[in-house]
Amino acid sequence: MNFNVKIGVTEVNDFKCKRKIPLLFWAKKKGIELIKPSRWRYSMIMGRLIHILIQDTFKRSLDKILFYLVRKKLSIKDAVYEVLKEKFYEISSLLQELELKYEYTDTLLETYTAQEIIELVEPQLENLAEIAQKLIKLDDKGKYYSTLIDNELTIKKRLERNIYLHGKIDMISYDNSSITLIELKTGKNEYESHSNQLEIYGELSRKNIPENIELNLELWYSNPECPRKNPIKSIKLTRDKKLNLLKKQILISKNLNKSSINQIEQNIDYMGCKFCGQICNRLDEILNEFTYI
Repeated sequence: MNFNVKIGVTEVNDFKCKRKIPLLFWAKKKGIELIKPSRWRYSMIMGRLIHILIQDTFKRSLDKILFYLVRKKLSIKDAVYEVLKEKFYEISSLLQELELKYEYTDTLLETYTAQEIIELVEPQLENLAEIAQKLIKLDDKGKYYSTLIDNELTIKKRLERNIYLHGKIDMISYDNSSITLIELKTGKNEYESHSNQLEIYGELSRKNIPENIELNLELWYSNPECPRKNPIKSIKLTRDKKLNLLKKQILISKNLNKSSINQIEQNIDYMGCKFCGQICNRLDEILNEFTYI
């Protein structure tokens, strides 16, 4: 098939099951729809709202943070928390109004009620203020400024002739000749897949950043139900290690059949099986449908 295949970084950021990524590439090329778990919808809604809060707080409402810092004499964390709360209540009111005004809000709110969404996000605000205060700095002249320069930057790279890898970097911070790519996680602490995701973003971004600019990677965890000793985790930047691994998986997927897939080690307890729709278990059925493999 000659159509372009788009693969999301979050679909290939876990290497526990060695079958998953070759099967994913293969299924995408064949146009097979993959099953996404319910937790994916939860993470998408939570993440999207918190990213809106971050953008509104640090890019559109910096003056309000300064007001709390300078006039009210609050700490940076408390000033950020006050503005996050204000923005959150504004968004909450809009969600409730949307729910009352329009029919079919399940299409917009992904089957959650406005109140359920509010209850998902509100407990994270204090932790979010704790870690996001890092974005506010004090310069040599005693003036506060925000280091956030972009929120949700889309990146894309062609891995092969018609296979594209794409993703969204949650936040980008710039300060003193260094750039930090930040991945904010609002759900479970799946550290290995999260760090892989951020390493791939780093590898995709490094070539577009001048050599004299230092590139840093940070994972932020804001969920109070999944506490970490250190909610900010620095990740070491790799040099095309993960991208080269993905290219090898593409080669495997090109010659995939029942015999070759059975030779690849399988992690039968891996939660990602739900993500790819248990293609391993459906392989006979799928191969019968796609006899030209």
